[in-house]
Amino acid sequence: MDAFKTRGRRLAQLTLSQARLKITGFQSPAEDHAQLPLSIDEAIGWGAPNLWLWLVNSEALAGLSIHQGDVLVVDRAGDVEPGRAVIVVADCEHRLCTVLTSQERQQLLATIGRDGHPRPLDLIGEVELWGVVDFLMRDLRP
Repeated sequence: MDAFKTRGRRLAQLTLSQARLKITGFQSPAEDHAQLPLSIDEAIGWGAPNLWLWLVNSEALAGLSIHQGDVLVVDRAGDVEPGRAVIVVADCEHRLCTVLTSQERQQLLATIGRDGHPRPLDLIGEVELWGVVDFLMRDLRP
């Protein structure tokens, strides 16, 4: 009963020593390759304030296999690189496009249709990067 009266003593009594656990030998080598349960949240980094879900409402990047109804995980703090899919705000409208590099080594925005050919966007005015696409989620159920 005095274990409850002395601070920390109860915890010391509850812990098991190696002698009480009767550990013998070495751990199984198979334990070295044991995997933790898979977590989509951890893989995507979900919970970070800069990650947003975006429902695709166009076929602007059908050539990159991004179709209407797909869900994109967009990083609002992502780095823009050639070949990445991005969402920009142009002409007061959100647009899904990809970043390409021209022959003059300038970055330009384009859509890629089902035929696989890039079509540069004709944008007038200011263009603001909204986010960079990191992941694509698609419902494959019939």
